[in-house]
Amino acid sequence: MRELKRFSLLAVGLMLLFAANASAGDFAGSSVVFDLDVDITDANEIMTNEGNADSSGLALSAGTGGRFEVEVFITPVPTTPLTSLAINFDIDTLVVELNRFRSESEDGWQDNTDPPGLIVLANTESSGLVEIAYGTGASLSDLDHFGFILPNGYAGTARFQPNRDIPDTEELKIGVTFAAFADTNSVGSSRDTLTVNPALTISSEQVELGGSATATLANYIAPFVINGTSDLIEWTVASIGAAGVDVEGQSGLVFSTGTDVTSIVINSSGSGAAAVDVSVAIGATNLAAPQVVFEEATPVELASFAGEVVEERVVLNWTTGSQTNNAGWRLLRSEDGENYEAVGEFVPGAGTTEELLSYTFDDAELPQSEIVFYVLEQIDLDGSVQLSNPIEVLLGARFQDIPQEFGVNSYPNPFNPSTTVSYDLPSAEQVTIVIYDVLGQEIRRLVDDQKAAGRYNIRWDARDNSGRSVGSGVYIAKIEAGAFSQSQKMLLLK
Repeated sequence: MRELKRFSLLAVGLMLLFAANASAGDFAGSSVVFDLDVDITDANEIMTNEGNADSSGLALSAGTGGRFEVEVFITPVPTTPLTSLAINFDIDTLVVELNRFRSESEDGWQDNTDPPGLIVLANTESSGLVEIAYGTGASLSDLDHFGFILPNGYAGTARFQPNRDIPDTEELKIGVTFAAFADTNSVGSSRDTLTVNPALTISSEQVELGGSATATLANYIAPFVINGTSDLIEWTVASIGAAGVDVEGQSGLVFSTGTDVTSIVINSSGSGAAAVDVSVAIGATNLAAPQVVFEEATPVELASFAGEVVEERVVLNWTTGSQTNNAGWRLLRSEDGENYEAVGEFVPGAGTTEELLSYTFDDAELPQSEIVFYVLEQIDLDGSVQLSNPIEVLLGARFQDIPQEFGVNSYPNPFNPSTTVSYDLPSAEQVTIVIYDVLGQEIRRLVDDQKAAGRYNIRWDARDNSGRSVGSGVYIAKIEAGAFSQSQKMLLLK
């Protein structure tokens, strides 16, 4: 009868272990750590994770005489019952094998902190894979008592057996390639799997100057080491630019930490900008995070500003990639490019926003001149003022003949920081102007609108559709208008 009850529990346990992971459970984000110092834990001591390296120098003989044991802990310490644990140790089976996985009480250690009812479900231990179920109560087949809250996160003890003699000068390093945890909240539907594939991440790739970014080493389990010491994490933070960069708690940008320090905070200061690259080296493993750029915030990030003659007025359009404390704009106009005066009414801004917003303004009271210049005067909520670069609009086009053929030009070219794309339309057409990089990827859509016959120009400020600055290189402006199509190469030099 006892054998029948045990089979019932095995069936339930295997169902839990191999069920589909429909959603994250209580053990999402959990990991495993080791404690090599099992031989100094006495019966009355509450176990803690004391370390994962032994540098005393151990000569291990092949077979049973060289066995060693390692405690396995789950971190953070679980607060809900664990029904099962699957773990695959990274071992060279020619050197060592996983002999067994048990609680310490089963090895004769009565410390009152072991998970009772720990049994091995799948025994492929020689290859390093073990799957364990946890249960409480008199009857292990009683589902009401299936699962156990692990004291101090202690999951059990792994015993390893050398397959050949290991001298005291040979380093032995054992890690984990896979771990999965099943909880009791959703029986048969939840399995939290830890992917042990280290990666270095960054909290943000673009940060306002004066702010911080966090680099994190994710999916990393520090191995345990015999006859050696754990690898340190070697951090390198490289900064290019005028802005200041430092790492919180460190005196320099190149430093080492223990394997328990898996994130650093990078602070920025000063003025200008800085492009920062972060990398780590752990033994032979090298990882890099995406680059983070610290830039000074501008009250308004003006993505585009252009004007065109439509019948007897000038239509001005501008787009912002973001706004900070923006009260709004006034349009300033000049006939000589030197003396400006305000035209029209105040255009309200959006305060602070990260949205891409577009604005339009009609200047219907035009002077009798061939050309006019416009500047956007942006006003902050505190009263400070920023001026845009001027644009020019050719008013003489109102009195000139309609263009006889389709034409495109860009100037200046090469350019920095902006260039103007001009085009002539001999007839009314739906016009699109799109900027591409040399790989054919869309960078910026400047125009997508119905246009009357006439002469037009629009400014590109070397930013993409999200308002971010693009790097130096060759870009292609493709202009399509009805049956007309032409591409214009432009070189951005920074």
